Amino acid sequence: MNLGCASRDLDLIEDPFEIIESLQSKYTTGPIVLSAGDSLLSYFIQSPEPYLLTGYYQPLICGSLERSKIFKYPIHYYHEDLTQYDRAFLSTHEKRVLMWTDDPIALFFVHIQGSAIVAFLDPGYNEEVSYRTAKKYEKILVEQCNRFNKIARLKFSGRNILPYSSIAKAAIDSNLIDRKQVTKETLEELLARMPPQKRDALLGINKSYIFFDLEEINEVNPRGSANITLKPHISLAADLESFSYDEPVIIELDNQLILGFVHDTGAAIKRNRLDLFIGTGPKAGKIAGDLKKKVIVYRLKSQRKANIRAVAQERNQ
Repeated sequence: MNLGCASRDLDLIEDPFEIIESLQSKYTTGPIVLSAGDSLLSYFIQSPEPYLLTGYYQPLICGSLERSKIFKYPIHYYHEDLTQYDRAFLSTHEKRVLMWTDDPIALFFVHIQGSAIVAFLDPGYNEEVSYRTAKKYEKILVEQCNRFNKIARLKFSGRNILPYSSIAKAAIDSNLIDRKQVTKETLEELLARMPPQKRDALLGINKSYIFFDLEEINEVNPRGSANITLKPHISLAADLESFSYDEPVIIELDNQLILGFVHDTGAAIKRNRLDLFIGTGPKAGKIAGDLKKKVIVYRLKSQRKANIRAVAQERNQ
């Protein structure tokens, strides 16, 4: 979609801040593409350094409230007693368990993304569902929902006190994968080929661990940390040390100027990195996993930022 058309819809609004806010409210999915001559650009300034743009998404997993031969990997709810322990310990710890799932690789990426749609299988449905066969998995979730007792959302409820570490970097440093070939998909394939003990050792390099709650689903996409429902190809996760919630950001990507808004943050999103929310499900996961580019970023000139902060604070009170 081109902002030139959107601007004409809003041509009675003189204040560019109001135009930006109207665009944020108007569009539920993107991208919002600016034309090179759009007057809004005069209110932005190019950042002196490039940014790393990556993507994130909401996974789909299957689960059970009871442990079984298939569902044997725990997902924990937050409790202060658990925050001192690392991923290796908690991955086998069977106390304070919220639910169980069937695939440790899928679960690892749920921890990375911070939320997921979870489908609870009927007791009589014993076929193991593999997260790695994305087309089959998506078909089961979309076309065979009658097999599920309930579909809910896993939402972030806290984390342990240990730092995040990249398993991709560890795999590169150990010559398990070539740096140029690293994507979410190639990491999944690498992990799937490894013997369980070596797989778990690689996953355990990231000592950070996320705790979850379950909630009813009222809307497909999750809410970000700004308490706004994330919008595909619009919502950004950013470092709140330098960005504010609701702050508009223009990204020069593939010869297009894309307008996004800061609606989220994350433990791995630091300094000159932005994470673009792609959507929910395996297709979104593939796009998100492949997105890793150095981009030029334009931010609001300083006199406009106070207005953005005031609106965000008013909404969250």
